[in-house]
Amino acid sequence: MRTTHRRPAVHETELHWCKPRPGTLKCNVDAACYEEANQYCIGACLRDAEGKVIHAYMKKFEGKPEVREAEAVALLEALNWLQQYNMQQIQIETDCRLCEETS
Repeated sequence: MRTTHRRPAVHETELHWCKPRPGTLKCNVDAACYEEANQYCIGACLRDAEGKVIHAYMKKFEGKPEVREAEAVALLEALNWLQQYNMQQIQIETDCRLCEETS
């Protein structure tokens, strides 16, 4: 038996990384849920204005949270992780509108 993997089609507009404001770094945060495996993972990537990765972080958790809960955990974990670098100007970006609106 052969298994094929398909990439989802982007119907609206293609998303692309945008540079942070001058003098800042950008931290992209995301979560992925794997219900069948009873796991979810979060990740964060800190980049400079040229897109060069400065630091990256990921963590795996057990459980089956709602997607918005996993995204909120990702944001909280990323903020805690970023504290160790004692940087002042960091722009946070997430694809979770609910997290974005409450931060």
